[in-house]
Amino acid sequence: MNIEITEYSAYLTLPGLSLEKVQQIKQAAKELLGGLLVSVGSNHLDFDYSGRDADRKVLKFLCRAAPFIGSAKGEVECRLTTDNDETHFEFYAILHGRLYRQEAKLVKMPPVEVCLEPSETQLLSASVG
Repeated sequence: MNIEITEYSAYLTLPGLSLEKVQQIKQAAKELLGGLLVSVGSNHLDFDYSGRDADRKVLKFLCRAAPFIGSAKGEVECRLTTDNDETHFEFYAILHGRLYRQEAKLVKMPPVEVCLEPSETQLLSASVG
């Protein structure tokens, strides 16, 4: 399995960090994530990333930030798409200064036809147009 695209979506509620800890997290983001826009404040950490992440730089950043954060509410969602168009999910949480991963599997059910009445079709096209 070769990972083609890695997508991260993060919104963490932080426990009211000191300015010094916020600055250390910002410095880690700058060093490890380059130009990725990471919003960090005393009460939040927020970012989105989509692209190739072969060396897992986002995880390196989260590991470095975890000791400064302590415990956060929320999680970082990671969606991995392979060269076979398979999708895998990982969820990350920061607890007690450490980063934890939880793998998840999505099970697709058989397709079910969706039929719209003519009036619903008109409403749908009007809202799209």
